Amino acid sequence: MLLRGRYRTIAWIVVIGAMQFARAALVRAEDRITYQDHVRPIFASNCLSCHNPDKREAGLDLSTYRGAMAGGSSGKVLAPGNANSSRLFLLISHQEEPAMPPNQAPIANESLELVRAWITQGCRETKDSAAQTPKQPTVAFKFDAADQSAIATAYPHAFPKQPFVQSAQRGAISAMAAHPGAGWVALAGQNQVLAYDLRNFELLGVLPFKNGMPRVVRFSRSGRLLLAAGGVGATSGDVRIWNAETGEFVGKFGEEYDEVLAADIDASQQRIALGGPAGVVKVHATRSGELLNRNEKHTDWITAVAYSPDGILLATADRAGGLFVWEAESHAEFYTLKGHSTAITDMSWRADSNVLATCDESGHVFLWEMHGGKEVKRWKAHEGGALSVAFARDGRIVTGGRDRYVRWWDGNGGKLRDLPAVDDIVVDADVNAAGTRIVAADLNGMVRVFNAEDGAAVGELLANPPSFDEQRAAAQTAFGAADAALVEKLAALATAQQAAAAALAQYDAANLTHEQAQTATVAAEQALQQADANLVAAETAMAALGDGDASVASDLAASRGSLASARSSAKAALDHAKAAVTKAAQRRDELSSQRDRTAKAAGEAAPAVEAATNQREAAQAQLAKWAAGDLEPEIDKTRGEVAAAQTAYEEAIAARDLARNQLVAAQTELSSARAMQALFPETMNQRAKDMEAAGQRVAQMQSQSTQLQERLAGLQGEQTALAESIQRLTKMSANADAENTLPTALAKTQEALALIEAELQRTQANVDTTNSELTAANVALAAAQAAIAQATEKRDALPQLIASGEAAVATLEKATSEADAAAKERETALAEAKRTLDALVKQREDQLRVWVAWREKVIK
Repeated sequence: MLLRGRYRTIAWIVVIGAMQFARAALVRAEDRITYQDHVRPIFASNCLSCHNPDKREAGLDLSTYRGAMAGGSSGKVLAPGNANSSRLFLLISHQEEPAMPPNQAPIANESLELVRAWITQGCRETKDSAAQTPKQPTVAFKFDAADQSAIATAYPHAFPKQPFVQSAQRGAISAMAAHPGAGWVALAGQNQVLAYDLRNFELLGVLPFKNGMPRVVRFSRSGRLLLAAGGVGATSGDVRIWNAETGEFVGKFGEEYDEVLAADIDASQQRIALGGPAGVVKVHATRSGELLNRNEKHTDWITAVAYSPDGILLATADRAGGLFVWEAESHAEFYTLKGHSTAITDMSWRADSNVLATCDESGHVFLWEMHGGKEVKRWKAHEGGALSVAFARDGRIVTGGRDRYVRWWDGNGGKLRDLPAVDDIVVDADVNAAGTRIVAADLNGMVRVFNAEDGAAVGELLANPPSFDEQRAAAQTAFGAADAALVEKLAALATAQQAAAAALAQYDAANLTHEQAQTATVAAEQALQQADANLVAAETAMAALGDGDASVASDLAASRGSLASARSSAKAALDHAKAAVTKAAQRRDELSSQRDRTAKAAGEAAPAVEAATNQREAAQAQLAKWAAGDLEPEIDKTRGEVAAAQTAYEEAIAARDLARNQLVAAQTELSSARAMQALFPETMNQRAKDMEAAGQRVAQMQSQSTQLQERLAGLQGEQTALAESIQRLTKMSANADAENTLPTALAKTQEALALIEAELQRTQANVDTTNSELTAANVALAAAQAAIAQATEKRDALPQLIASGEAAVATLEKATSEADAAAKERETALAEAKRTLDALVKQREDQLRVWVAWREKVIK
């Protein structure tokens, strides 16, 4: 597992006091340096004002041993056993930025040596503590490449064949990328991306980049996606992605106001990072296009962006030499890599994700390890500036620069070889997945392919390929010539075979004649031998007869003469047969030579026919490729028709659904109106009953109100009379001569008045209550009358409403039927368009299959 990143800042460490100097001077080399006895006093005097448990600047607490060993918010600051790998020591010794204390000289050497000794001895806490075990180096230059089993190995076969831009002059390639699993390369330039087969340097196809100039081309780690990014300076920019096998457009990401200069897609294919002149790194989600993160850490143009092969880290670089590594998932800063002083021009990850290579305008190549964020190697690769760096799968490195050279290095920066100088500045270089071929593009527009083993140039890729019509015409011409050559070779083969057959027949005849002559010679020899035997027998008989019978002797002599004549004839026949054998042998030998010559000629003609056949098949395959390309405009047109038919179908479905919904609503409304009409007699009867009850209630309340008013008037009269009586009695009581009974009468009258007033109040309350109820009864009566009027109005309007509803339903039923028919018609049209497209695609695939099969056959 990779460690967390180093922390961002260290406390300001100032010059220690005289007591610390004296203390350091007393420490002997063999003494155990400890945190408690030696190091903490330095921290206490200079660091703890910021790095204490309460403040913890940058997450770092140096007040305790545990806090110092834990490190800060971005990772550990101490590497026990190795002071030169400890971030804390490098900063206080001013070996790295930010130097501590800032804008001041480093702390005294005695204190530095004290801290160095403590780290080197293993960062002991106390004298009795065990030393921390030094960690062994975790990065080696020899490594096992990442698992390649998931990487695609297919070649593109259905890319468009028509170049989208052609110019009178050769245009420079702005970027290139070798496929991570198959032997082909993508070249970016002139509003398009070109795909070339590195096995035979054949153009596999062209992808459009219509929004300006593509500045970046990359493959996903799986090799299944091809990314290009660029745009128009100070105007617009974006990132575009295609299927790397079929050329199908996947999507566009980012809407920048300037061109994109750097971009990459992570291993999970879920995030795309991009950057440009604004100096901002943006990360987008591939599924939704949503902006996941906006990073403004850089201070200049973004020149390089690259995800690690394992997808854990993201490295970004800028024109000012800024180099950062981020956690891909959280976007948190992982490392700030210090070392570049000029513009960083390119970067590349090693296949195991543990080493990052960068190059800059100073001409140097840097190697950074990811277990501690350290520079592990730096070397001058090119005079004038290094513009390209790329790791091969096995860890070797290819670079290109302003000195017009492409160089091949081992993983430790050792030079393997210089490749032949190209015509101009090397703008980009890469190596194929197998590590066998290096591709380099120069500023003059030349793209050369070299053999990685010996550096020999083996091919050239055209940055400005001929137009589709030119290539098709060339393929047609080549096919015609190959076809004519095959016909010629076939005719020559037929002639040679006929001549060979005739020569063979003559030879066979001569051989038969020779054999017959030999047979005749044998027979003649046998006849001569028999004649010799007969003659010897006759002579023997004559010798035995001696002077015997003269007649017998005469007969023997005659017989001997006949035998001698027969022998002479046999001898002549034998000589003639031998002469015939010699003549037949000479003729046979003559015809044998002729037979061999004609057979050789026929044999020589056969490979020529095979070669011509292969050449014709190759030309036919190329012609099939361009014939397939002929279908691309029609396929694109049909795809547009399918899209339009799909839209029309979706609109028809929406219109049909709307019509159906409207019909259902109208039918529901009509049913409701009919149900209301059916219920209206009962409703009107109920409304009449409600109004009659309300009327009765009003009459009842009015009668009750009248009675109470009369009662109230009577009580008020009695009240007035009693009041007057009280006044009289009061005056009479004031007269001294009045009878003694007057006070009693006055009291009783006042009591009676009080009773009347109480009754008057109760009656008034009843009047108020009755009036309120009367008002409510009148309101209820008015409501009942209004309900009767409203119901009557609705009842009178229902026939017209029902008639309108019936008409609306009829109209909507017709509209729904028409919408159904239109949807079916659009569905049929869509199906037909899809069938046409499928047929065209199949036709193109069938034609391409001929080309692909031939290409694989030849390459294998």
